[in-house]
Amino acid sequence: SDVWGLDPSPYLLRHAARDYPHIRFVQGVMEKLPFPNQRFDGVSACFVFHEVPPFYIRQALGEISRVLKPGGILVIAEPSPIQLRHSFFAMLKQYGWKGGYFQLLARVVHEPFVEAWHKFALADEIVQRALMMLEEDDRMPVKCWLLRRGPMAKANCPSGKANP
Repeated sequence: SDVWGLDPSPYLLRHAARDYPHIRFVQGVMEKLPFPNQRFDGVSACFVFHEVPPFYIRQALGEISRVLKPGGILVIAEPSPIQLRHSFFAMLKQYGWKGGYFQLLARVVHEPFVEAWHKFALADEIVQRALMMLEEDDRMPVKCWLLRRGPMAKANCPSGKANP
């Protein structure tokens, strides 16, 4: 299979290449992908969008749409906003020790753009980039989105519900 990894850090790329020799790694950023148009059947962005300002998220979504083949899939995984909405005790009660842990982690670790990410209008942004929402799954501690690139994206309602 043809699998690529992207990261801006040469240090992390060296470690990744050593641990996963069957994957090709390249240095770069998601808002300026070093790949040709319609190169990939699928792209995943895991725990990255909450690390950058919304301006760059918009650029990245455009770039991801550009490199996806029509019908290609984008999977996004990010920290769930649930852990920021509720108190430690509410999280502990509803999710047990893991809920308390992730709520504390969300409060203690400095993530300067996490609030902006949780307010980001992803459903609106994807329509502008020929992407459509297939599924949105908010489970604590991770929220995931499954999107598809295609010409019908603007006609679909990006409601977050399944759109086959």
